[in-house]
Amino acid sequence: MKIFAPLPGEYIASALKRGNELLGIKSVKTRDFHIKAKPRIGFGINKTLNTLKAEVRPHQEFYYPKLLDEHKISDLALSNHTLYPMIAALGRHRATAIVTPKTWEKVCPDCVREDLDNCGSPYIHRRHVLGSVQVCSTHACALIETCPTCSIPMKKHEINHLAKCSKLNKWSRRQKRESGSNRHMYAKFVADLLDYRGPMIKDGMADFVAYASLMTNRTSAFEKNELNISKLIYEEMGITSRLTHASISTSDKYPIYVFLGCHTAENYFNLLNNKGEQDVLRDKKRVIHTKLLHEAMKTNPYRHVSA
Repeated sequence: MKIFAPLPGEYIASALKRGNELLGIKSVKTRDFHIKAKPRIGFGINKTLNTLKAEVRPHQEFYYPKLLDEHKISDLALSNHTLYPMIAALGRHRATAIVTPKTWEKVCPDCVREDLDNCGSPYIHRRHVLGSVQVCSTHACALIETCPTCSIPMKKHEINHLAKCSKLNKWSRRQKRESGSNRHMYAKFVADLLDYRGPMIKDGMADFVAYASLMTNRTSAFEKNELNISKLIYEEMGITSRLTHASISTSDKYPIYVFLGCHTAENYFNLLNNKGEQDVLRDKKRVIHTKLLHEAMKTNPYRHVSA
């Protein structure tokens, strides 16, 4: 027997763990909430050694946990309690795009108190789950991974016990706010993408919008280091990575890449849906690329600038 009664915006694993705690079970198994993408035919390891026709699929298909299939709530859970809407909005249809991260235990102290008042229980919001999200999109305060009261890591902390811990004085009501900071604006960007309900965006279009916007809005990064994406992410977000332009598309840092180019979800969707804006962006990119290439050739005839 399992209890699955998710609250608004709750991450699927959080809902299952709360249900388990009511049954006296203090943890949740990954297999109970992990929604795994089905690999496309013709990709990966071919164990039969026969020639396989590569499957072209513009969207993801999934293997769902038994509980979701049995109760016919797989699509509902996918849309409302996982990271899938963000994945679809960014056009990440490959199996490397994770919709149910296995590491997810972070909370906003203010959200815990509000959820207790409004819903009767604290819980983990899916907008906080992504590893690169470090502050709350609503309250602009840092997310915490260890309870200030009992010093128990959130991954081992009972969610229902957060209610008791949060009422003690160690959960300060005077949180440091990062309103308007890059970390806060990025958290809002992710939260807005999670509200997306349209079809899977074409990955080529998402990549174009992100890269062209970066070249247009952050030209200096290209001039100095030919878009050292790891350096840019560290300077703007304080997050260390070893990414290259070639590897960013399959990384969990891809949302940062799009954010640094487009700044807001509204701007990103406007560029995706407005042909005129795309043409303007394409022209700007062409001009800047030509300028960068010309400058590169003057200093080093063998230097390459990505188009």
